[in-house]
Amino acid sequence: MGLLRGRSCPRLMELLNIFALLLALTAVFSYLNHRFIGLPVSIGVRSFTPGAVRILPAGTT
Repeated sequence: MGLLRGRSCPRLMELLNIFALLLALTAVFSYLNHRFIGLPVSIGVRSFTPGAVRILPAGTT
């Protein structure tokens, strides 16, 4: 917990936001796969990956 004590950590919060976004996208893709496609979970979620890569921004510098 030493990283969070006494100062702001924007890089840590950015990393946590990225993890939260990836987790939410995985949940949405898993639901869509279960509801409409019906593939096994690992294959179904991976099938959405190429589309997600095109939608998500490449990042900022």
